[in-house]
Amino acid sequence: MTTGKRPTPQDHSFDALAQKFETNIYGTSKGQLRHQLLLSYLDEHCDIRHHPRTALDIGGGTGVMTADLARFGHTVTLNDVSADVLALARDKLTGVDNVAFHHGPWQHYSPPEPVDLILSHAVMEWLAEPLEAIGQWVDWLAVDGYLSLSFFNLTAKRYANLLYGNFDYVEAGMPTKNTVRMNPTNAVDPLAVIDYLGSQPVTIVHQAGIRCIHDYMSVKDRQECDFDKLVTMERKYGRQEPYQWLGKYYHIIVQRRD
Repeated sequence: MTTGKRPTPQDHSFDALAQKFETNIYGTSKGQLRHQLLLSYLDEHCDIRHHPRTALDIGGGTGVMTADLARFGHTVTLNDVSADVLALARDKLTGVDNVAFHHGPWQHYSPPEPVDLILSHAVMEWLAEPLEAIGQWVDWLAVDGYLSLSFFNLTAKRYANLLYGNFDYVEAGMPTKNTVRMNPTNAVDPLAVIDYLGSQPVTIVHQAGIRCIHDYMSVKDRQECDFDKLVTMERKYGRQEPYQWLGKYYHIIVQRRD
């Protein structure tokens, strides 16, 4: 297989920010909640705990999701463009023999055979051409294989800025603030993704907002002290309208057809 597409300068790397990335995401309730919800939905729709597969974790960062998949018996390739981030993943996964690593842009990777499970979590918002990327990932899927997409939600970004009163910023189209290096550069419209998937040989099997409640809670302490109840409420309302569209991230799982 060939990708035929090289990365553009807008595709983002977290070199020199690896430890900050790990702490800011997985050391907080927001990152832990996101990870727990993604695992739950993957297990519900892809049976990841009982059905080992070949898996590709695109932009898999410090290897948190890869570690869980490996523990469940999957044979995983972890890709990331950042050498610093990948070094943390290698340390975390030392001695795990069912994980391989690929350092470089995902566009420079070509799987040797169709893949059963492809994950792209919090990656699309850092790409210059996220919809084109989806098309390539679908091409890499085995028949009946699954693609899990989780991305920074444009609708939620707009709503949060409206709540903060950033009306001029919203009216200007929410231009990227280049000085904030940990903030996603290219929030993605869920409806645009759903529309694009309609042109692909896939069936959407799952949609949900991720952190539909957490990020809007006025009493921040309850994000942690009521964490278990929060997970339950996120699962309940994250798949219901209108709440699902307000998730800070949006999650879609598709299955490849013949």
